[in-house]
Amino acid sequence: RGILVDEIFKTSVEDIYAAGDVAQVWDPHTQKYVLDSLWGVAREQGRVAGINMAGVHEPYQRKTPFNVTRIGRITTTLIGCIGQPESDDDLVAIARGDSETWRSSGNAFAVKKDTENNRVRLLVGKSNIQGALVMGDQTLSRPLQHLITEQVDITPIRERLLDNPEELAELIQCFLSERERTNHA
Repeated sequence: RGILVDEIFKTSVEDIYAAGDVAQVWDPHTQKYVLDSLWGVAREQGRVAGINMAGVHEPYQRKTPFNVTRIGRITTTLIGCIGQPESDDDLVAIARGDSETWRSSGNAFAVKKDTENNRVRLLVGKSNIQGALVMGDQTLSRPLQHLITEQVDITPIRERLLDNPEELAELIQCFLSERERTNHA
C-alpha cells in the first residue's frame, strides 16, 4: 500500500528516503505499518526525513493521528485509528447517530437515529479506545482525544459501553470525572 520505511524514513534502497502520503510508517500502538494521509503528519514526517538525510539520527515518534475539518458544513474530528474493525479481530465499532454506511458494515450499530447531523464512531480495543470519528456536536472530541492519545485503560467501563452505547457521552464523562477525582485524592 505504500513504501515501507524504518524509523528514520529510510527505504530498503541505499540513500533513498520516503515520507508523507507514500510512506508506510511503523505504528507501535497497533504493531503494524500504516499510511497517514494528513497534512500535519506528512509535514512532520518530511521534517524528520530531512534531518535524517542530512546525517542526524532522529527517529520518528508517531503520534496519534488527529484532524479536524468541515465536511458539508459539519465539523468533523478524526482521532486515532478509524479504519474498519473487520481487519482486527479485537476491535469493536460503536456508532452514535445514523449512517447507511455504518449500518451496512455489520461491525457497527446505530445508537440514536433522531440526531440530525451528529455522529460518533468509536473503535474499541480490548482495554482502550483505538479511534474515533466525531461529526457535528464536538462535546466528546476532547475527552475522546485524551482517552485515545493517552491509551487510557477503559476496562472498567468497556462492557457498559458495548452493552449501552446510547449512554456513550454519560459513561465517558463519568469515567473521566471519577479518574480525575481518584488521581487528585
